[in-house]
Amino acid sequence: MGAVEPERQLVHYAQDLARAYSASEQAQEEGIEALLYLLELRYPESRGHGARVAYWMARLNEALGQPLPAKAVRQVGRLHDVGLLASATPDVRAAAPIGAAFLRRVGAFRAFAPWVEFHQHPYRAELPLGARVLAVADAFDFGVGLLGRHVAGARRQLAEQAGSRLDPELVATFLDLPLEELFETLLVELA
Repeated sequence: MGAVEPERQLVHYAQDLARAYSASEQAQEEGIEALLYLLELRYPESRGHGARVAYWMARLNEALGQPLPAKAVRQVGRLHDVGLLASATPDVRAAAPIGAAFLRRVGAFRAFAPWVEFHQHPYRAELPLGARVLAVADAFDFGVGLLGRHVAGARRQLAEQAGSRLDPELVATFLDLPLEELFETLLVELA
């Protein structure tokens, strides 16, 4: 009978840990939503940009065989422009290091701060894969979302930036995706 009690206690500890983890995850998600709310208040034209970038990052990550953690892709995609909140201008290149510095101060995001810091840099193979994936997704959404281009125009923009601003292999993989269909799916999901 003595062995049963420790097993029961372990089950209770595991349940308590699961509840604490769930509460932590919820608090993290609420923090992200609050930051996005502030960002979209300051820059209304960016409404939904983070969610769309996370969507495009996830599609590219899937096409690559998911080398990046899915949760990190979702969070970093949404938070990549957080540095704009502390930037004097709406210059995303200047805001990227500010956003990375912020993410370094939050333990859950610390490892992914380089993705944000380097995603606006010109392409170099030694940049973190997460930064290069983010750069492709961000450029595509900027072209199709913020600039109001059609998918075909955003495709051309990515092809033109391959090798200079964007990783040419990632661009090729991204352009192989059924982007028109995925874009329609995204519109339905965000509606």
